[in-house]
Amino acid sequence: MITKKKYFSILLLMIFVFLSACTSERQNNNPTRIINASGDIEEHFDTFDDLVNGSKVIVEVKVKDSETIVYGDLPFTISTAEVKQTIKGSYNKGDSIKILETGGKYYPMDKDNKKSKEEYELVFKGVKVMNSSDSYIVFLDEYVGPITENAFVIKGVYQGKFIVENNIVSQQTPDGHEKESYSGTSFDDFVKKVKGVSK
Repeated sequence: MITKKKYFSILLLMIFVFLSACTSERQNNNPTRIINASGDIEEHFDTFDDLVNGSKVIVEVKVKDSETIVYGDLPFTISTAEVKQTIKGSYNKGDSIKILETGGKYYPMDKDNKKSKEEYELVFKGVKVMNSSDSYIVFLDEYVGPITENAFVIKGVYQGKFIVENNIVSQQTPDGHEKESYSGTSFDDFVKKVKGVSK
């Protein structure tokens, strides 16, 4: 059983990892300054089977809206998503769930404790938080901590997040990482693969 203390410790470790290697840049004349954080993730899955069996809930969702809050000087995005299909778990089509991710767009505080006039976006190795109106298959576990209530987190940070476009499921991988062999498969084949593993 994972306690609140353990979850909060994981969160603090993630914060440390994000701050350990950050670069800031502008991309394509975008007024938003991108902060690209890198480092090792606390929970890593060596196999797809481990990812499936380590997830309490696996669902296809469509992000309806999101909000970014700052906690400990870091942005966290809380997405409200509609369940389109449950692959593992007990959610019904149309149910609404909250998903918490580290990162997103925000206005940091300056040294005088005033909100910056410049917008920043924190991403992890090039992987952004979920985008409103897009559909994803996400591998989830319950979040327990100080940031929000009744929410989920994505297993393995980016490992458990797959975007669905034109009925094709693609893994959200960091810069410089090769996509797994199951990335780029059809939606139906991907779901069959998950159900074939799920215990």
